[in-house]
Amino acid sequence: FDWQLNDTTHFIRMMSPDAGGTDAVSQNRGFVAVPEIGDQVMVNFEYHNPDFPFAMGGMFHGGVGLGGGVDNRVKSLQTRSGHRLVFTEDESILLTDKSGNALKFDTEGSNINITAPETITIKSKNLKFDIEENIETKAGKDMDTNVGQNIKIIARQEISQDSGKRTIISAGTNTEISAKAHLDLYGKEKFIGYTDGQTEFGAKDRMHVYGSNSLLTAIDKIEYKAPQMNKLPQNGEFEYTKEKQIVSIQWMDGDMKDIIDTAFIGEKISILVYTRNYDEGETIDVDVEHDYNNEKKEITYSGVVNKEGFAELKEKVEIEKQKEEDSSEKNI
Repeated sequence: FDWQLNDTTHFIRMMSPDAGGTDAVSQNRGFVAVPEIGDQVMVNFEYHNPDFPFAMGGMFHGGVGLGGGVDNRVKSLQTRSGHRLVFTEDESILLTDKSGNALKFDTEGSNINITAPETITIKSKNLKFDIEENIETKAGKDMDTNVGQNIKIIARQEISQDSGKRTIISAGTNTEISAKAHLDLYGKEKFIGYTDGQTEFGAKDRMHVYGSNSLLTAIDKIEYKAPQMNKLPQNGEFEYTKEKQIVSIQWMDGDMKDIIDTAFIGEKISILVYTRNYDEGETIDVDVEHDYNNEKKEITYSGVVNKEGFAELKEKVEIEKQKEEDSSEKNI
């Protein structure tokens, strides 16, 4: 101060909205923001005594103040190293640091975005995700999952796995594969099954071994036993085929997101087709007969098979709307 003849004051306390200590937090409880060297502050005096000054707070000036933007929409808190907490009215809340880590609350889009230049680590005793619609996971390189006990995956419709080169399934003791309808095991070039112990095949009804040439080899002997053995007058037919097949057809909404049973006038619909033995990129056409108001109309849906064997027939047909509003359903 001017009256100190170029001397400095003793320690000056800083006014804060909340300051103190407790049994649990002995120091720095409350709001801590000490002015930096070179900052301008507003000073007052206890009981108007010049021997007891205190700083009321920092003051922006033309060299460091930017303001709150248009309509004073921006409020922020920023440290000297560049860590920032920015509130933008009706738009977002953004927490960032100087390294590029960011947490953004997107108010307009109703989203939360978390960004890290390196690694995000979550550690807790338990972790639960409750997702109303979809989960997407993408890794540029590898993905590792390590579980101490059990993994359980349930899908109400379908589970699909695909690897570009090789798929390995290994178990320390037993592996079980079960299907309530059909179980297909296929190798395009060769199918190999082997065990160091015994091999058993069985069927409650009929067991059919089929091949253009069949060979049974035993190092010691071959034994067979049956109450009756017949020589068939003609060759047996093998049910499994590598011919192109349409396995299933499912009606979907126009965006291919939800399965539908019915559609209303004016709605766009599409078809999801699951194929077998089709090559990726092949086109599938499905002719569908629509029956509406006793008038039949044939429409062709077309789509391309992807690498998982699915074809999304997205050529959608918009049914002609009646002049008056009608909420009746069309039959498919």
